[in-house]
Amino acid sequence: MSKMKWMRLLVVSALAFGTVACGDDDTLPFDAGGSDAGPTDVGPTDVPLLGDVGPGPDGGPDSGPPPTDGGPDVTPGPDGGPDGGPDGGPDGGPDAGPMFNPAASAQITLVRDAAEGTHDPALAVEGAFVTYVKAQIGNDPAGFFVQGEAEGPALYVAVDPATLTPVPEAGDTVTFNVTETEINQEQHRVIAITDFARSAQGFNVDNLVQDLSDAADLITGLDGYESELVMVTGTLTDGFGFAGTGHQGADFMTAMIDDEDLIVRIPEDVVTAAGVFEGCTFTAGPAPMWRFRETAQVSAFLETEITAVTCPAPTVISASAIDNVTASVSFSSALDMATVMNGDFSVASAAETLVPTAVMIDGNDVVLTLPATTAGDEYTVTVTGVTDTFGTDIDAASNTATFTAVGDADVPVAGELVITEFLYDPNGTAETEWVEIFNPSADTTYELFGCEIDDLPTGGGGAATIDASLQVGPGEYIVLGGTETGGFAISIPALNNGGDTVELRCDGVIIDTVAYDDGPNFPNADGATAELDPGSDATTNDTGSNWCLGTAGYGTLGLFGTPGAANTGCPDRKSVV
Repeated sequence: MSKMKWMRLLVVSALAFGTVACGDDDTLPFDAGGSDAGPTDVGPTDVPLLGDVGPGPDGGPDSGPPPTDGGPDVTPGPDGGPDGGPDGGPDGGPDAGPMFNPAASAQITLVRDAAEGTHDPALAVEGAFVTYVKAQIGNDPAGFFVQGEAEGPALYVAVDPATLTPVPEAGDTVTFNVTETEINQEQHRVIAITDFARSAQGFNVDNLVQDLSDAADLITGLDGYESELVMVTGTLTDGFGFAGTGHQGADFMTAMIDDEDLIVRIPEDVVTAAGVFEGCTFTAGPAPMWRFRETAQVSAFLETEITAVTCPAPTVISASAIDNVTASVSFSSALDMATVMNGDFSVASAAETLVPTAVMIDGNDVVLTLPATTAGDEYTVTVTGVTDTFGTDIDAASNTATFTAVGDADVPVAGELVITEFLYDPNGTAETEWVEIFNPSADTTYELFGCEIDDLPTGGGGAATIDASLQVGPGEYIVLGGTETGGFAISIPALNNGGDTVELRCDGVIIDTVAYDDGPNFPNADGATAELDPGSDATTNDTGSNWCLGTAGYGTLGLFGTPGAANTGCPDRKSVV
């Protein structure tokens, strides 16, 4: 205990106990303020402040008023030792915690409960904490999110932060007036505010994060979680797919929920950078809880918001020939480029074993440059020694795939292949749209690996890429898409029923293109194909009068066309079927 604390206790003791005798053997660094009545203490030692503890009583009370202190000790000496003990006890417990703002929560509730539209008078939000600031991604506007308490409610202010002064940052305490709101796909949004002001900075938003990994009501209780700052640990139970412009989504199974109405939604570039795929487990967030109608969408807007990643070992998915000296091997996940070497790949047929002379990574694929293969022979690719970008070794039980070698083939240039038939209106059936390509050459085979089929200029979701070897021999027809055609499995862009443009491109070069209408120039082909009159080429197929309706039935759905076969002539078959 410090010297000053001892002095205070001495004074208090003197006042409390009056003339109780005190030993004055100068073991303290200062006098006790009086002297004993006798020359020596009866007991061997004094109890500081209270009296002796020896076998006999003190000689009696001091007589008369205490004399004046004789002055300071002649030899002050060192302090008698450390304080008698620790302070009065341990800390009373943890701090009470951050100061939240229930009043702001009540105001946020009023804003969310208000009918969407303009608000006059404006709805005030005062002293709310900015939890997150997001940039515009695809069609989702830039904005910021606010809360008053850890368990919400929260509000998405879909107003570009760059237009506000000061520009809001996470941890700011802000006040503003809401003048307009909307509900977009069941998500509450503030779309206009006035009188924005910041009263403080530096609030620790970690105090507002909720870990909902074990919550059983993420879907049923979505209204209560919307826009709140959360983190969720889960496992991807399927591959990523389109989830709005600029985003991809996948089903996300947590410890408590396995339901298609719970997904993780991530910007496309973040999916690529993070490298996560079906089977990976990770924590997403902290980030605001997004929603699309009744679907809860756990978010990670930045790569740093995907943590604690564990993924299955990489496997070989497939292999295909590109040409007679090139093959492609597809993996379940991206590989670490530093671990991919020529000697990691063995390519063997019954007659020979080849080692690549070069390898090149292309996303989840590795393209192998090989010595010449023998057309028609089956080759097995075996992969060893590679790891994925998380450092996981390839699964030794799933490290092979086979492909059939193809002959040498050319990449087509403009006009060498012809679009000869397409189905743009399946008339409500389960059939999917398709395009037929014809090779009019008498002696040249063309390779379509990497070529694209597209619809321009109206758009239908982007070009579809032929991702495996696909050769079209002299005089041969091939079909891209369709479920009843037996053609190459590919989902071509949606062809508009009222008119569109079909285009085939290879290496960026337009091989053939057809711009059609739905009448009067091209046939009105509902439930039937548009067929090119035989003898037409990549130039004359631009003219609508050279096209007619398919009349031969195909498949089991009552549709008409000749997929993968020569078309019949076109006398007068342009009316509706």
